[in-house]
Amino acid sequence: DYFRCNGCDIMSNGFRYQGERMNLDVRCVSISEPFDHPSHPQHLLYFISRDGTGICNCCNNSTSKMLKCIEDKCVFVLDFKCATLPQEVKHRVDDHPLTLCYGEKADGKYWCDICEKETNPKTWFYTSQDHRASLH
Repeated sequence: DYFRCNGCDIMSNGFRYQGERMNLDVRCVSISEPFDHPSHPQHLLYFISRDGTGICNCCNNSTSKMLKCIEDKCVFVLDFKCATLPQEVKHRVDDHPLTLCYGEKADGKYWCDICEKETNPKTWFYTSQDHRASLH
């Protein structure tokens, strides 16, 4: 029995929280407030659903279901899909884990080792410690 998570919009067939008009997968329902994310350590994030839309700082997509910093003059926003990304992943051809990088201010070019396409260094991606492998 597949369902679409109303938090992250990912199709799933696993455990879920099911409300009247809502299905949340385990990752999204495990987010608690205030939410502390390592990409924004200076402030906590809160779930905002009725505040229009925001642009996710990870993927640059518009979202209406967001975790938002409520500090004055701070516009940091994460959608649920990006907020629940694992901090480390394992790639089958690399002995070392790949860690989530929160974007670079570099002007250099980055290439995804899986799809072999150029990636945007200002969006989040996974990279190895020696920067030999990058994935988006």
